[in-house]
Amino acid sequence: MPQAADSTAVETPPRELKRQATRDKLTVAALAEFRREGVAGAQIENIVRTAGVARGTFYLHFPTREHVLLELLMDYQRQVAGQLDSSSRAEPKAFLRQVVHAMVECLSREDRELLRGMFVAVFRHTAELADKE
Repeated sequence: MPQAADSTAVETPPRELKRQATRDKLTVAALAEFRREGVAGAQIENIVRTAGVARGTFYLHFPTREHVLLELLMDYQRQVAGQLDSSSRAEPKAFLRQVVHAMVECLSREDRELLRGMFVAVFRHTAELADKE
C-alpha cells in the first residue's frame, strides 16, 4: 500500500535557495583567491569579481574576510568530523590520535599552505578579540 506524503516536509523557498547559491559562489571564489594570493594577499574585490556579484553582496554574507575564512575552516572541520567514529569510547589519548590522523588525511587532500594561513589568520583574529574583552 502506498505511503501518504509527509505533510510535515517543508520545501526550501526559492529565495533561500538563491541566497545559499550566492553564498556558495562566494565561498568557492574566496577559496580560489586564497589559493592564488595567499590568505594575507587575498582581495575581496577579486573574490566578488570571480563570483560575479557586487561587492555589497559579499558583505551581506560575510562581514569581513576573516568570516569567509571561518566558513572555510568549518567546512574543513566537518570533513575531519566525518572521519571520526562518534560512537567510539576511546580513551582521550587514543581519540586524540584519531583526530590527528583525520586531520592529516584531510590535509593530504587540501592545499597545506592555504590551510596553515587560514589557521594563522583565525588564531590571530581570535587573539585580537580576546584582547579587546
